[in-house]
Amino acid sequence: MCIRDSLWALSVDRTLLFSFPAEYAWIENHRWAVAAVCAVIPVAAGVYARDALA
Repeated sequence: MCIRDSLWALSVDRTLLFSFPAEYAWIENHRWAVAAVCAVIPVAAGVYARDALA
């Protein structure tokens, strides 16, 4: 799922993002927020595995 979300963040069309009204300007950064939150899971898993195997 994280890979899919990252691919979505990279491939979403910029004209789609800028077609929203000004009151929804936050949507421009939504894709990067989703990718950042999604990246927390594999990073946390890696840290946990490193500590568990040490």
